[in-house]
Amino acid sequence: MTTAPPPQAPPPAAPVPSAAQQARARAIGLVDGEWHRLHPATPLLRGGLALIIFLGIVVSSFRDRIIGMFVPDEWDADFDQDPFGDFVLDQLLWVSLGVVGLVLLGIVLFWLAWRVHRFRITGDAVEVEQGILFRRHRRAPLARIQAINIQRPWFARLLGACKLEIQQAGNDSNVDLDYLSSSVANALRFEIMDRASGRSAADAQRLAAQRQAGAPGGVVDELLRPDAEIAHLAPDSLVRIPVVRIVISSLLDGWIVWAIAYVVATGVAIIGFQQFWAIFALLPGAIAFFAAGVKSLGSKLRYSIAATPDGIRLAYGLASTTTEIIPPGRIFALQVKQPLLWRPFGWWQVTFTRAGKIKPDGSGTGQSSQMASYLLPVGDLRDVRTVVGLVLPELAHSLLIDQGLFGQAPDAFVVSPPRARVFRWFSVRRNGFHVHPAAFLLRHGRIWRSLQLVPQARVQSVALQQGPLYGLARLGKVQLHVPDTVLSPGIGAIDQRDAALLFDHAMRTIKVAIDRDGSESWASSLSRHAVLATAPAVQDGLMRPPTVTQAAPPPSAPPPAAPPSSAGRADPVAARPARVETTPPPIPPHQHPDARWQRPRDER
Repeated sequence: MTTAPPPQAPPPAAPVPSAAQQARARAIGLVDGEWHRLHPATPLLRGGLALIIFLGIVVSSFRDRIIGMFVPDEWDADFDQDPFGDFVLDQLLWVSLGVVGLVLLGIVLFWLAWRVHRFRITGDAVEVEQGILFRRHRRAPLARIQAINIQRPWFARLLGACKLEIQQAGNDSNVDLDYLSSSVANALRFEIMDRASGRSAADAQRLAAQRQAGAPGGVVDELLRPDAEIAHLAPDSLVRIPVVRIVISSLLDGWIVWAIAYVVATGVAIIGFQQFWAIFALLPGAIAFFAAGVKSLGSKLRYSIAATPDGIRLAYGLASTTTEIIPPGRIFALQVKQPLLWRPFGWWQVTFTRAGKIKPDGSGTGQSSQMASYLLPVGDLRDVRTVVGLVLPELAHSLLIDQGLFGQAPDAFVVSPPRARVFRWFSVRRNGFHVHPAAFLLRHGRIWRSLQLVPQARVQSVALQQGPLYGLARLGKVQLHVPDTVLSPGIGAIDQRDAALLFDHAMRTIKVAIDRDGSESWASSLSRHAVLATAPAVQDGLMRPPTVTQAAPPPSAPPPAAPPSSAGRADPVAARPARVETTPPPIPPHQHPDARWQRPRDER
């Protein structure tokens, strides 16, 4: 008699992939080189705005009649001079059918535009095709990506959709994918970054696992945890701005101050002259001032900046949010400035310039255009050091930053001579420059302080200028050319010999810096932070002399003779002086190879 085998336990169920893993799987499916379409809600998100504008025009045209329908006794308007309104009321049925037909036609056109709007991502480019009557094909090479933005308008956020914008150098050269699912857009951005950086498959998989550990799980989670995806990355480089600081700085920044002054002046004019009708003419201007101030304030709320493996991550916005990743080497210049009203609080602002242009119909509207050049809207000195260190880690702990923001001659900067006071009345002892192996530092202003930092590898060309007035005063100006017009770094009113020396030095060092630059495929080369860890330390802009091996100095007294060997001769090994590791004394300032840029400027 045989017994039946015991029943086997059912195999364990396969683990259910998380929302982040599913989003990455869908993103990998979008980078297969085939053509794909956008989010199904794209026609609604695009056509909804057009429908709202159309309804606004209709309501504005029949405003008086609509008000008269609800308050006929109080609203006594003369409609005898409105033949168009009489025609619409007489033919209301046909007009209604026409409006419905136009709405349906618009829906069909937006649906067709969505059908023909497709994109594909290959190993070296992102391509987009769109247009019904006029076809347009745009191609963005991955090696030329300046930044990747994810914009989430408030209405699109409710539907879990967003815009993915790939910024390229040049005017109107950005590639837009609007709209995509928010989770898929996040994963797709990292897939594009992995291919653009030259990252290996193993490193990409490891980073993807780290991102999935903190990624938000849905629309509600994304609203409540906007920085969840970087919670585990670079905690020391994460900068957040307190709400109180944002509000106070916005009040002192100008827009809201001008709005309050405008309202007060309007109230005094209306009450003083008893012209209450003027409120309808002046109130729209006050509303515009307040709208600009509130928009500027809302764009700075929930601002954060952090270092990620793919570059600098910026995030800002309250109702409508923008998340931007700027790869290494895409920032061409920095400017640290301090508005006069911020000085008692010790606050600074950091702006930057890049090669990508802001389109008038894309990120050039709304809060993105206001924040397009801000790297730090408002922050203290510690925040400034952190932000500068993200772009130029060689200067993160250098005293040159303090000297550039607060200092004046004599210090490490080459400043203007006393005869330049006619051109720089208050800042003749501050106006100057310093040449660091990684960047040019240009210092300006005593009342409105500013410091410009231009990485040497990002300079496109250098110009030496001298006008007739500068020629009479034996002064010169050096201009460093970078893309875009947000910043125009340069230093003027300096001695003509210093200007010529700076020009010649820049022409030599810029080429060397460009040859050493490896930011085009940043992940395939050594990390800048890893290079700094093995390079000599940087102190106050000077490279510390390396430790060398040299013979010890001979002692004052002769050493005792070695005992004779069996052959009666001294042992040559025992008689050889020992070699020890010593550090040479510091090089005097007047003998240092870069002494021209490091010593205080002579008064001439």
